[in-house]
Amino acid sequence: MIISHKHKFIFLETKKTASTSVSIFLSQYCGKDDVITPDDYEAEEMKKELGQFSRNYQLPFPEYKLKDLKVMIRNFSTKNIRKKYYNHMSAKELRDIIPKRIWNSYFIFCFERNPYEKAVSAYNYHMDINNLNSKGYSFREFLLNHNFYKNYHRYSINGTIAVNVFQYNKLNEEIQRILNMLGIQNESKIPYAKSKKKKRKSYVDYYDAVTKKLVFDNCIDEFNEFSYQFEE
Repeated sequence: MIISHKHKFIFLETKKTASTSVSIFLSQYCGKDDVITPDDYEAEEMKKELGQFSRNYQLPFPEYKLKDLKVMIRNFSTKNIRKKYYNHMSAKELRDIIPKRIWNSYFIFCFERNPYEKAVSAYNYHMDINNLNSKGYSFREFLLNHNFYKNYHRYSINGTIAVNVFQYNKLNEEIQRILNMLGIQNESKIPYAKSKKKKRKSYVDYYDAVTKKLVFDNCIDEFNEFSYQFEE
């Protein structure tokens, strides 16, 4: 997540939409008081290459609750205290903790992607990070056990879209348009993060009638809102 007070925008991270790469890219335009939530080691190193680092995401001590104090006392440290801001935070969670003037005046946006593509991307990522490629773990089995690629709840509040949602398949074009609107001069490209650099087969090759229905039912709100299609 990025909250830029310098340029008055907020970027919400959604799942399997290159959000880590976009956050790294946007971090280069952040000021010292802006919020940049942390990610994995690779992403943090990429931020450093841009002269940036994750910051201002911690929970301030005056906002500690009893459970936070208990964690601090038990561990003799604030390291495991919950964060005020974190990756993939939902629009509702954010709205409930930031000043109303910021919610109403900042440009808040995220990206969304065809669920059929997202599900395959999530499956391949899950296989890679858990070393399951030789285990015979099927796409259908993955879909029956995981739905973390679902995003509608991340950018909607009470069933209604609450922020600006752009499409992943036009990511670079839309980012440039957003930066122009915000008055940010840019000539660099979005970096490559988290995805494994290997050639993948087309997402359509992963599907049969059962798996298509599993994804459709799980992401019904996204299909209804954006009219995504299964492209043969």
